[in-house]
Amino acid sequence: MIRRTFTAPEEAPREPKQEPGGKAFWKGLITQGSNPKLLGYFTAILPQFIDPAGRIGFQVLILALSSFIIEFCVLSAYAALGARAGRLAAPVLKHWLHRLGGALLIGAGVGLAVIRK
Repeated sequence: MIRRTFTAPEEAPREPKQEPGGKAFWKGLITQGSNPKLLGYFTAILPQFIDPAGRIGFQVLILALSSFIIEFCVLSAYAALGARAGRLAAPVLKHWLHRLGGALLIGAGVGLAVIRK
């Protein structure tokens, strides 16, 4: 990683592959839906906010929808800010991030080499 930063790039950087919006949405939904933390949230934390005397199905639906809407907005903001920051910072910081990453990998290798069991 470090050596690569001292040579000229061989080709112009390529634009990332653009996927249709619907495909990216469904990939994200499946990934988030299979997250075990989500199951823990809905089985351990969410039931505390349900009134057993009321209509349970309706309460679960409202809590699930509000949770989905909030998380969708927050993750969409993260994605938008991350994409913008990546476009702005990538050309300037790319070499330094590669050098830092290479130095950390070398440090980790040296650390593993000197560890005695």
